[in-house]
Amino acid sequence: MEWHGPLGQCWFSLLLFFFTRWDVLALSVKSRRRQLRPAKAGGLEWMKGFSPNRFHLKKKTCMACHGMKGEGGVGPNLTDNYWLHGGTINDVFKTIKFGVPEKGMQAWEKTYSPSQIKNIASYIKSIAGSNPPNAKAPQGDPFEEKKNESKPATANDSTIVAKK
Repeated sequence: MEWHGPLGQCWFSLLLFFFTRWDVLALSVKSRRRQLRPAKAGGLEWMKGFSPNRFHLKKKTCMACHGMKGEGGVGPNLTDNYWLHGGTINDVFKTIKFGVPEKGMQAWEKTYSPSQIKNIASYIKSIAGSNPPNAKAPQGDPFEEKKNESKPATANDSTIVAKK
């Protein structure tokens, strides 16, 4: 290989750049991997399996009506604590899956798998309180996330029946 020709200089420059700047490249890869790790929010079981790299589903699906940052548009604001059809993760999942045809929201159950709908619902829950600029006024009922939504066992609970 001739080092004095244009190809030799190109390879030499590339190798020189790589060996002098590899630390910057490694840091950017490490930072990117950290961003793509699943969310680990304490006490939020519904976030298990949620991966930030699936935000594109929400943006592709929801931004036409709910805005780029969930601030609301034709559809309601998704970043406040007011919900029209319930604010639990299950309520959000059902709203996405079955839609609200009378309000113009289509059902997404034929377009996305349950896992994808779960990721979209998780993303929507994760942006609560983000206060984007130009957010639409609250609509619906205020919702406060309960830390522990477990309820006392009833007589129909299988563990109670088994003990009798």
